[in-house]
Amino acid sequence: MWNRKMLVLGLSMGAGFMVAPVGATVVNFNSDSWGVKPNGFVSVDSSLVSFTDSIGANLVTQALPESNNSIALIVLQDDPSKLLMDFTTPVSSLSLDFGNDDPGYITTAGYAVMRAFNGATLVGETDVHVNANDLMDQTISLSGVGNFNHAEFFYADASKNPTNLSEVVDNVTFTAIPEPTLLGMLMPLGLMLRRRRKD
Repeated sequence: MWNRKMLVLGLSMGAGFMVAPVGATVVNFNSDSWGVKPNGFVSVDSSLVSFTDSIGANLVTQALPESNNSIALIVLQDDPSKLLMDFTTPVSSLSLDFGNDDPGYITTAGYAVMRAFNGATLVGETDVHVNANDLMDQTISLSGVGNFNHAEFFYADASKNPTNLSEVVDNVTFTAIPEPTLLGMLMPLGLMLRRRRKD
């Protein structure tokens, strides 16, 4: 009897051991050192997302005129690569600022494309007509497609084929799904023990 009461009390006090819900996270790269980064790069801003160049390994953090002289993440080489983002926990929304839609390579008929995947399954896609002014002054966002753990961003032509451009992104903002809390996981056990006590 005493042990059951203590367990229920412990469950009610378990909030002290909860994993805090994870809200919107912004990765702006301002705390990262300038220079070449390996594929699987994780910013100082958040360990919940890693970044990969889909062709080669040409990630760089640097301030450029295209990024309004703010430190941004760049996928170098003018090739049809994509910026890949992998999340350690499922997310429900993602947005980022983008630039370097070089008017010499892309026109306003071109697109910035973002796709979201749950595992290997495509769960959502969105695109934005680029203004082709070669500045980071546009944003692309994706939400309302369910949870996802992988996303890709790239420039594309009118047929949505990747274009030979270097992606420049900043202010990568995502909403992670909270991990189950210790209290939430143990509550059914506490309720079961209380039921047994009444029987």
